Amino acid sequence: MPHPLRRPSPPRPQRGIATVLIMLLVGLSLTAAVLGTASYIRDQQSQDVATHAQTQAQMKAWTGAELVRQYLQQLQEGGQLAALYAKTAPFTLTLAGSGITDAVQARVTALDGATGTLTARITGIAASGSPAEARATLEVVYGAGAGASGAGGDCGALVRASSVLRGDVTISGGTTSFTSNGRYDDLAIDGALTISGASQAKISGCAKGDIDLSGGGIDANTALRSQNGTIKIGSMSPPENATLWGRAIDIGNSGNGSYAALKAGAYQANVIAASNVIAGTARAGGRLLPATAGPASPPWRSGTVVPWPAGDLLVTLADGGEYRVDMAHASVDAATGAVSGARAAASKVNTTGDTALPDAFTLRATGIDGGSIGLYTLTVGQTWGYDIAMSGYGGTYTQVWPAGDFKAVTATITTLQGGGYLWATAGGCSAPDNCWNFPAIGSGSIAGRIYYGASRTELPGTLSSEQASAPHTSPGLPGVSFCDTRTETIDVEAFRAQANYVFDFDANGRPRLSIQQVKARNGSAIDRANIDLASADPVPATAPGAMTLRRIGGADFLGCDNQQPGNQYSDALACLRSATPASGWNLNGITKFPPGIALFIGPVTIAGVASSQGALYNTLLSTGDVTLTGAGHGPLVAPNFASPLAPVCDGDFYPANLCDKRTSPSTLVTWTDAQGTTHAGLPLANLAIGTNRSLSANSWNAPNGIKGNVLLGRALGTGGGAIDIEGTLTVGANEVSNTTIQQGGMRVSTTNLTQDQSYLPSANCTPATPPQAISIKWSRYL
Repeated sequence: MPHPLRRPSPPRPQRGIATVLIMLLVGLSLTAAVLGTASYIRDQQSQDVATHAQTQAQMKAWTGAELVRQYLQQLQEGGQLAALYAKTAPFTLTLAGSGITDAVQARVTALDGATGTLTARITGIAASGSPAEARATLEVVYGAGAGASGAGGDCGALVRASSVLRGDVTISGGTTSFTSNGRYDDLAIDGALTISGASQAKISGCAKGDIDLSGGGIDANTALRSQNGTIKIGSMSPPENATLWGRAIDIGNSGNGSYAALKAGAYQANVIAASNVIAGTARAGGRLLPATAGPASPPWRSGTVVPWPAGDLLVTLADGGEYRVDMAHASVDAATGAVSGARAAASKVNTTGDTALPDAFTLRATGIDGGSIGLYTLTVGQTWGYDIAMSGYGGTYTQVWPAGDFKAVTATITTLQGGGYLWATAGGCSAPDNCWNFPAIGSGSIAGRIYYGASRTELPGTLSSEQASAPHTSPGLPGVSFCDTRTETIDVEAFRAQANYVFDFDANGRPRLSIQQVKARNGSAIDRANIDLASADPVPATAPGAMTLRRIGGADFLGCDNQQPGNQYSDALACLRSATPASGWNLNGITKFPPGIALFIGPVTIAGVASSQGALYNTLLSTGDVTLTGAGHGPLVAPNFASPLAPVCDGDFYPANLCDKRTSPSTLVTWTDAQGTTHAGLPLANLAIGTNRSLSANSWNAPNGIKGNVLLGRALGTGGGAIDIEGTLTVGANEVSNTTIQQGGMRVSTTNLTQDQSYLPSANCTPATPPQAISIKWSRYL
């Protein structure tokens, strides 16, 4: 029975739902936590993958930056960088290679040729095409390596004459010419010059000794000067508008030639320094101060000289030292004759003595040096000397200036200024106003009296146009024309470091070759030292891949004996193997010879050049004699004379020390002189031939002549055929030697030379500085 005080509980249908709800919430929380954790883990994994991919992309970008740098370096060394700079940015660079083509992109965005910089954007790509693909872009500025190609030091000296021949010169046949473009004298001879026989000579220049012209003829407008000797003209074709200047002039009865000027004579003077000390002597041109001049009766021979404010003054000091003073750069007091500033205007012309030239001095004449002019019937613009004698009937003379006495027959003279008497040697008079066979003088005056007839009878009175006994009428004397034959000695072994190919002998007399400063077309160096030529490249050819001399890198390099280097069964190096110290090098039938400077220890002969080679683009240096035979050949062209330059600098092989490959097309390297002036082309490569001894050449005439300067230590032999040299010529740099030109003759011309091509080499030239390496100057991520 139910308890009376407790009411029964009602039914509870919702009992347990809270628990269920709590469990559900807990489950949901756990699920969320698990899902969150999984999501975090997945996100972290994705972030790690992305970071890894980005790192790989950056690594590839830097790899690409280095590849571009190496590519630019290769272009620079191969001389192709200028072609890249000629393009217009932007443009894409294609980088090929395993794992590179699809992983790196390079695009040039800017070029600056002035500063030598190149800007590129390099993009590295990682995981390309996948969800994890990443890219990194670098902007890189490259320095294009502006390192100088030039050389420094005392690389060369400008020639003073187109041809310097130390010794007597005889021209006895053929046609000979020495011509220039007017920058310097054509010919300077340290001896006497003789032109005879049937020779024709186009010559301007000077000689230290006598000049004797007989037979043949000289070209129109020729100018010939003798510093110390007499200029003599015998039986020859009359010249046209020639100029002669010597110590004395003797023109025989050689016809009716025409001359622009005939000049001779100087004052022999003491050089008076401070305190009236005689420092030396001089041969001076100028006029005498009347107050000091003597003797009392004309003509004057002594007194204080007022030198001309231009021209040369040759001074010999008491110790034998000789100086040339360029009076245009010194100061002259016209009232006293005092010279000042002489040292700065002077150059020493010999090696004797060590006394310095006085900077200030006066000149006291003690007598006359030369000055005689003898002629027959000519047409002359200016005739100026001391004693002048016109022995022929007729002749036309514009200006006659005898500082001494003057003899004439019936010459027609426009103006006369004389320092002595006038003697009409064939004249006669029946009365003072009735004379015959006197010169016809337009105007003038003389210091002495007028005479006529064989007995030198004094004319009472004067000619109608002539004033006699006029004081102070002496025209003075022209002075001396300095002939500059100074040369530097040559020792070709001093140029070994600048040479590209050195042919010499080992201690056992075996021929060998050293290759230096030479590169192949792709810019790779092929230098090798002391290659044994007696065993190099045997027949048949050496093993595939080996470096040979006949062929290097698949290109012909050396060949002779008319054997092609590409024929492995012929001995294309036979002419080199046969060389001995006694016989030297006989390069016959040259089929291939690389361009550049070739130095031979011992004599060398070039006996035929095959058509496969054509021209030789070389400087040939030899310690012995050089012989160029008349066998078939093309021209010998000095590297700096090649036009175009491509055969020297853009062929299968090129002399790296001579060619600037940073330009396109290639150019010559430069050098800087002591004044800071930059010149194109190392002076050594201006030489076609340089030898310590002599050159013998036969039939090397245009268009297959010699193009380049020729520098000989001793003699020149011309043989029977003509020789053409388009360049300067120096003979006897080491030893005075006489030169005879006959039969075919010789033609030397510097008309087309640039001034830089006129430099002769010095052994003190420092090597060209190689271009600097390409480097990364600046970079950033974009």
